[in-house]
Amino acid sequence: MELQSPLRAAFVTLAGTDFAGGSAETFRSNAEIAQEDARELTTKLGEVASGIRALSDAARAEEWRRTSTPEPS
Repeated sequence: MELQSPLRAAFVTLAGTDFAGGSAETFRSNAEIAQEDARELTTKLGEVASGIRALSDAARAEEWRRTSTPEPS
């Protein structure tokens, strides 16, 4: 998504030359909202990925702890 943002912004600018009046303003407003949503989604997906990495690391550590600790007799 981050890589698509500049290209989408260019398309919005280009399309803005073909629209006038209320339609142009609605189009611009929708494009701004989409850009904000894409930024927020990118941020949230990064947070989810970080959480998954942390869970994976914790699971690996727990697996190591379980297999490395001798069973009580």
